[in-house]
Amino acid sequence: MTYGTRRCPLDDRRFDQLIRSLATMPRRSVVGWLLGATFSLSAQSRVAGEVCSEESQCCFCRENQHGAIICTDRVGASCDDGDPCTVDDVCRAGGLCKGRPKTCAASSRCEQVAGCDAVTGECLFTSKPDGPTAGCSGPVPGAPCREHACRGGMCLSLPKQNGTACPSDDNSCTDDICTNGLCTHPPLVNETPCSGGTCQNGTCVDNSDPDPEPACRTGWKRCGGRCVDSNRDERNCGRCGKRCARGERCRRGRCRS
Repeated sequence: MTYGTRRCPLDDRRFDQLIRSLATMPRRSVVGWLLGATFSLSAQSRVAGEVCSEESQCCFCRENQHGAIICTDRVGASCDDGDPCTVDDVCRAGGLCKGRPKTCAASSRCEQVAGCDAVTGECLFTSKPDGPTAGCSGPVPGAPCREHACRGGMCLSLPKQNGTACPSDDNSCTDDICTNGLCTHPPLVNETPCSGGTCQNGTCVDNSDPDPEPACRTGWKRCGGRCVDSNRDERNCGRCGKRCARGERCRRGRCRS
């Protein structure tokens, strides 16, 4: 008879020897032996069907004194389940060797676990999509025009889009925008209104005259800080600074001889 894949060693020759031995034993001894053998065979059958049935790294089998094969689980013993993607392999009930899945951890914040190579046991990874992502996003300390983002599986410090607003320089006549990863302050267009005046080359200029001069009478002009009659003034004939030649007179804004 067989249990699992192992043959019971009680062949014809040994069976004849057993019969002759029993013939010489007292009746009580024979009865006790038969009861023990029956229990052993029953245990053998139970072990073969419910626990483990053949010798393996997780199953220890032996022959008892009655010739029955007894197999015992080696629960808790170290073993190898043949799967390179498991670790801490250990024997379990039923002669089963099983480990727990290997834990894979990405070395970069821009990588994600894709599984385990069933042949080599190496962890497999794939790159996360380019751009800000969980674990790789937000501003770069000390660089307001750069931000963290994934690029090719790596977390990098990348420049923000040109024209993005950045911290002010407290000048109302300059813009505050990112340019190629730097916070720049280009001047606003001249004549842009600012507080108290207009912008000129990035500076707010006050256009008001703090001490306005009195207006000249009708027909007169202010030349050199004084009002003159440009129709008759030989030094400012027709316009400021135009002098008439010697012997000429200014008439109606023209020098005449």
